[in-house]
Amino acid sequence: MIIQPIVEGPGDEKAVPVLIRRIFSELIGCESPKILRPYKLNRGQMVQEHRCRKHLGISQLDTSVDHVILFLDADDECCRDLHKLITSWSATAIYRTSFDVICIEKEFECWLLAGIESLRGIGGIAANARTPSNVNLIRGAKARINELLPNGISYSETTDQAAFTARVNLDQIIEKCPSFNRLLVKLNAAHDSRCECKLYSA
Repeated sequence: MIIQPIVEGPGDEKAVPVLIRRIFSELIGCESPKILRPYKLNRGQMVQEHRCRKHLGISQLDTSVDHVILFLDADDECCRDLHKLITSWSATAIYRTSFDVICIEKEFECWLLAGIESLRGIGGIAANARTPSNVNLIRGAKARINELLPNGISYSETTDQAAFTARVNLDQIIEKCPSFNRLLVKLNAAHDSRCECKLYSA
């Protein structure tokens, strides 16, 4: 199975492949798929119909790709509305592969905050760090992570996002973040569908 992620920024570019591999090995319980280098598309382009359609088409230029998955920070918008919007655009733009949209409540770092207790002592995270009760409603999760770091150390998307993603307890995120659960369900479904295709072609 070959997956082509579409992400917003350089931090996601490094962290998303790490996360997908961990989900397949630790939660789905199977060999990790081949994950192509994430295709970067800024958020403004993701929510513009003509640009999004164009780039969804580009993401399929590698004919070996089995599944395209777009990761989008909801920020202050409704996850359900964004998902419905982009999925409708994909109906005519995606023609060769399966496709999913994962709208994350507020931002990727909300997932890290959901599992922050498992990151105590890692990368400078405070030993008493606790997950906020409203983790899915936090706008500015990066700033919250900064508050858990020693003076003089700041959270960096390009270095810390992937490092924390590699160590965070995924079960803790499952308990608190519906969007993470959707990602797990979608990847599991993509895996099952691929296995069925192999069975029928055998």
